[in-house]
Amino acid sequence: MTCTQFDMLMDTQDIPSLSGDMAAHADSCPSCAAQAAAYFAALALYRLPELASSRDLTPRISALLPFLPAPRRLVAMRDWLAAGVLLLISMVLVPLLAEFRLLNASYGNGYTVPMALVLGISVTIYAGIFIVSHQEQLARLLRNTLSAR
Repeated sequence: MTCTQFDMLMDTQDIPSLSGDMAAHADSCPSCAAQAAAYFAALALYRLPELASSRDLTPRISALLPFLPAPRRLVAMRDWLAAGVLLLISMVLVPLLAEFRLLNASYGNGYTVPMALVLGISVTIYAGIFIVSHQEQLARLLRNTLSAR
């Protein structure tokens, strides 16, 4: 028996021991013996009954949840606003760049409209993501502003 044949037959194994030919090959081949040992160890673990302590784990974790700090946002609203302002400033400054003027001279006004569309779409997508990710904070800010009036 070759290692390739052993591999193919191992895939069909569902019993906790090797057949005669496979056992003889595993005795003479250390890599196939290690593969068979790992397979039978995994099969034995799979057939173990469910642990009783895992049923008690869920209520214990649930009891600890109120004492954990609330998750924080990865990026603060201040950082989002700063990036948005930077994006808007770059939109205003792009037409003032020498490279933009060179491209405009080379391609004509046909270059300006696609550039404006791309920049406008990027600002729209950015604003949409910002609003969706900060709905709660924006709602609180709006409520506070309206109640102060």
